[in-house]
Formats: sequence, structure tokens, C-alpha cells
Amino acid sequence: MGFLLSIVIVVCLTTNIKRITTYCHRLFKKQQEHPEQQTGLFGVFRLEDVWQYKTGWTKQCMDYYKIGLIRGSNRSHYADNSIAGSATTLVFFNPHAPYTWESLEADKTGFCCVFSAPFFTTQMQEKINALPMFMAGGKPVQALTKEQDKAVADIFVRMLEEWPSDYRYKYDLLRNYVTQLIHLALKMQMSEGAGKKGESYNNREIHN
Repeated sequence: MGFLLSIVIVVCLTTNIKRITTYCHRLFKKQQEHPEQQTGLFGVFRLEDVWQYKTGWTKQCMDYYKIGLIRGSNRSHYADNSIAGSATTLVFFNPHAPYTWESLEADKTGFCCVFSAPFFTTQMQEKINALPMFMAGGKPVQALTKEQDKAVADIFVRMLEEWPSDYRYKYDLLRNYVTQLIHLALKMQMSEGAGKKGESYNNREIHN
């Protein structure tokens, strides 16, 4: 149930709870029926499929990692810092750090994937927590160009296409898509000279 609430809260939803709950239960029922047994939870959706505008910001669930492609003005609050985005942003939410998120306009499009730590191996969890976009004092919000928006959106679209499939190794594939998003963000930060902290990850291997 916490995972369901996480999906609802992550985009500050005020939509019909019954519709959201039914939607999420359908996703998890599909996951439970899949022949590849999963120890972690994973979900992916389009923001416009569940979005209804709400001004102000609310406390986020802290049990899950979230990666979102958000189009339109928004603001993320991490600890004592606020990061505003006026165009398209790729955002990373860490379950170990308190944060909130607010939309600054009514029309919102994009994507979001949500996953629990056990979705990845213990070794991969350690690597994820040490990455600049997830670590304390790092860079959780990345502004995107039109070309970068398309590249990121294409990965989310592939996630959405794969999610309902019966492919035996689809969760391995979904994990690969998540790591692709991470690698894209790392390359963007490094190409922008995001800081010495990011440069040390230039040769780091990330495998699930």
C-alpha cells in the first residue's frame, strides 16, 4: 500500500483515489503473475494519465526511488534548498532524503518511474546511492534540451511498452532502462562541468 501512495503522492495528485488505486493494483497484479519472481516493486506511468493540478506542495513518501521527466514550470525542495525548473527537467528523488515537489502550472506532461531498493541487487543499490543525482549535496534536477527531452522520453516510452508484456526477462530489461536514464544524466552533468564530484564517476561501471 505504501508503494501505491508513493505513486499518488509523487506528482501531487488530487485525482480520484479509486481510479488510481485500481490502476496501481492492476500493475502489481501483473507483476505478481509474471514468471520472474521480483523482490522489489516497480511502476511507470505518464503524468498526464493521472495528473490533476494542485497548487502548493506536499510531503513526499520516502520509501521509494523516483525518476521523472517533467515538462512545464515546477519546483523541487530538498532539505534547505529549492530548485526551480521552467522547461523540461529530469528529476531524481532519493528515499533517504526529505523532499517535496510542486507544480507551478496546470498543464503537466511527462513520465515517472518508481522503484523500491530491492528492485536492484545490493551491489547496484550501493552504486546508485553513491551517484551525484542521488547522494546528499548532489544534483537531483537536470534541465533538458529538446534533443535530450526526446532521448529521455524514448526510454520512458520503451518502459511503458515493456511493462505489460509477458517477456520472461522484462524486469532485467526495465532495470537496464533505469540505468540508461542514470547514464544519460551523468553524461549531461559531466559535459556541463557539473563539478569535481561528478568527474570521479567518468569510468565507474554501473550494472544491475
